[in-house]
Amino acid sequence: MGTLVVNYTPPNAPPSVSITSPVDAATFVSPADLTIQATAGDSDGSVAKVEFFVDAKSIGSVTQSLTPSPPPVPWNPCPDRRGHG
Repeated sequence: MGTLVVNYTPPNAPPSVSITSPVDAATFVSPADLTIQATAGDSDGSVAKVEFFVDAKSIGSVTQSLTPSPPPVPWNPCPDRRGHG
């Protein structure tokens, strides 16, 4: 009788990222110097990079010290456009 070997690779779970600062719906008076802080994790792997975008333009990224949370990314300036810079 032969041997049957079945190999199964579970699907890769996506990473999760949550912005923790500034809080949702925060408002600022222009000009404003902001710091963006987030937490990132991956239940079945690791997070190599966190990148922040405003209007499809990168405003900064973090590739080191992602555990337990990436260091803050400064965002300067923030003109008076409903929080978008």
